[in-house]
Amino acid sequence: MAKKRISVSQTIFLQIIFVISTTDIFIPAIIARQAGRDGWISVIIATIITIFSSFIWLSLASKFPNETLPEYLPKIFGQPIGKFLGILYTFFFIYNNALISREFGALMSVAFLPLTPIVVLIAAISVVSIYAAFEDIEVIARTNETLFPIGILLLLIVTLFTSRYMKFDNFLPVLENGIKPPSLGTITVYSCMGECSIILYLYPFINNKDKAKRGMMITITLLGVSFLLGALVIAIFGAEFTADLMIPTLEMVQVIDLANFIQRLDAIIMSIWVGGIFIKLALYFYLAALTLKYVLNVKSYKAFLIPLAGITIPLSVLSFESVTEVVIFLEKILPFFFLTQEVLLPLIFLIVSVIKKPYKQRR
Repeated sequence: MAKKRISVSQTIFLQIIFVISTTDIFIPAIIARQAGRDGWISVIIATIITIFSSFIWLSLASKFPNETLPEYLPKIFGQPIGKFLGILYTFFFIYNNALISREFGALMSVAFLPLTPIVVLIAAISVVSIYAAFEDIEVIARTNETLFPIGILLLLIVTLFTSRYMKFDNFLPVLENGIKPPSLGTITVYSCMGECSIILYLYPFINNKDKAKRGMMITITLLGVSFLLGALVIAIFGAEFTADLMIPTLEMVQVIDLANFIQRLDAIIMSIWVGGIFIKLALYFYLAALTLKYVLNVKSYKAFLIPLAGITIPLSVLSFESVTEVVIFLEKILPFFFLTQEVLLPLIFLIVSVIKKPYKQRR
């Protein structure tokens, strides 16, 4: 069956929202703790590394231009190993969704709905995301295409109206504590940007693959700019104070005095953030179900969506007892979890696919 199609611009928008929807909340504080005032250096280095990593993803995807990752893994490794790897990626997607849902529930509970049980918040966003996943990739891409310009506009508004509070000497002196702090920050930022590896799934749906490489470069560049704007929190509060903030992005928004222009700008920003979380959850649910479809050789992915939600919701609630545990996981464990999924495994897939092809030709 022919795959649905999305444009290069829709792919760019999907990847950007996919990354920043979960990084612009807690990550600035984590980078401030790791890299201090040199967080901007971490962003620049991570952006460059991500550009080089994109050659791995695009090289692998272009070898199988009309197939998603779980479709061609058995061709590289054979059926048993290929299907096992597909199940492994399904686990990655389920656990990522559980973590994202917990982040959403924790943030909403702390900032806006303290009396609402977290399980209710998680269940609500999961149900809406599952509904979107039932509609397929085209609908998710079109919905995101509507949300994206609004999100970018609000990002620019926040940057503009907080600029008068920024003190760029908060970034000085550069490398006062050596290269170790920005190196740690680079790992965190790179693991976040590495979510662009989702191109391994999106590539066969792109209607103009000749522009996919340029689209990827635009995506990573815009993400680099977005992370640099996020690092401006340090220019406002200083590295030490930013490191102690639970949700520095919200604190940044709340310094804006627009009482006569916009009431509760933070609530407006949060509504767009919720939209981004919805897109990311929907896409993860869709890809997890799609992977199971190919692993188990069934006709439709939709039969897996509700069971996946049934696993994700309790996993999300039971995995973390507090916001603090979520942040610790994001800082200490998730980067290495992500780097395995995003870089190490795709690199192995590419190397084996390159080696195996000549071997078959010799035989």
